[in-house]
Amino acid sequence: MPYGPFAPRQLPPQDEQRVRLLAERAMRAMTAHDKWAKGAKEAVDFVEGRQWTEEQVAKLLKQGRFALKFNKIWPLVRSTLGFFSNNKTEIRALAGHDGTGVEDTAEIITRLFKQAAEANQTEFKDVEVFFNGLATGRGYYDDRLDFSKNDFGDLKTTSRNPFGVKLDPDGHDYDLNESCNYLFEDRWVSIDEIEAVYGPEAAQLVGPMIRGETPLTPITSWIANPDGDTQPVRAFGGYDDESPEWFQFLQYNLGDFVDTYRKTIRLFDFQYYVRQTKRVFVDLETGQRKTIPDTWDNTRIEKALFHADQVGNPLYVDVRPVPRIRWTTLIADLMAYDAWSPYDTFTFTPYFPYFREGHTRGMVEDMIDPQKEINKRRSVGIEIVGATANSGWMHHESALDADQERRLQQFSSTP
Repeated sequence: MPYGPFAPRQLPPQDEQRVRLLAERAMRAMTAHDKWAKGAKEAVDFVEGRQWTEEQVAKLLKQGRFALKFNKIWPLVRSTLGFFSNNKTEIRALAGHDGTGVEDTAEIITRLFKQAAEANQTEFKDVEVFFNGLATGRGYYDDRLDFSKNDFGDLKTTSRNPFGVKLDPDGHDYDLNESCNYLFEDRWVSIDEIEAVYGPEAAQLVGPMIRGETPLTPITSWIANPDGDTQPVRAFGGYDDESPEWFQFLQYNLGDFVDTYRKTIRLFDFQYYVRQTKRVFVDLETGQRKTIPDTWDNTRIEKALFHADQVGNPLYVDVRPVPRIRWTTLIADLMAYDAWSPYDTFTFTPYFPYFREGHTRGMVEDMIDPQKEINKRRSVGIEIVGATANSGWMHHESALDADQERRLQQFSSTP
């Protein structure tokens, strides 16, 4: 491993056809994602107490009426989270049923699970993913090696924002690797982050777009969602895509992928399957297959076959079509990164409280209408009680003089 200063990152060869393919996939995924995101955003708003829209509140206040909130959803969600936290299960590895594993190895793997969970504070990540699932119907873990603190890599588990993860709209299995051909995550990045991660050349090419010195490319405008990206209130600033701050209004003049005032641009991290013909090891006893790494030459393969034969576990080399994960990072129409994934599957693991053929939903969705009924009924009830004192009054003829009748009509029972 080299130590000391690293050479600047080089951009991968630009492939216009692949950029167009990924842009088309992004457009399809974002369109389908937005249908789910609108309902999920409403569910999050109701959990967090935003149960009247600004237009509704303004209209009621203009009429002198109430817009009261009696949040019945949050206590139920909080109780469910507490029950989940107090009734957790532990992961334990067991020896394989086919006789290829031993108990000692399984025990070591179990301890590694516990160590990784402790290092990643998984007990808190579990609650976060569980809450995302309850509120929106979708929660995601992301497991991958992290090299920010260790050059050899640490296993890092994070909870991802479900509104930022877009899935293949044709997928229909709980396991994303079964039927989803691709997925991607988008986020806002600054030019400094682009330079630090993808090199000065990438920052130089993207910089004019971030600074508003050049119009958006055809690719960017092609995949733009005219309705924007649906997100609930988030971040310490409480940003909401439907009620942005003053500087966020201006970004829509340039499209949904560039914010020239904050000097940020949206980055797309794609993970997608590509089928390749690869050499594989086939275990002649169990039938299991393992892809041979690209870096192995014939000499190393022959040594592996000889060793397997010596230990009584013969292997066979064959050529098979193998699905592989490709990682591509797009910044506008620039391919900032393009390489094979070091993992055999997607790094995202989903949690869906309810799942049927790709349809997901959480527990909050069914409580929105009852919550609306409670808010409206109680608001109207208080309005009626408050207006009763100013309703019509009856009195005997000649019981009040003209001045008293005028005051009764004007002030009613107001003290």
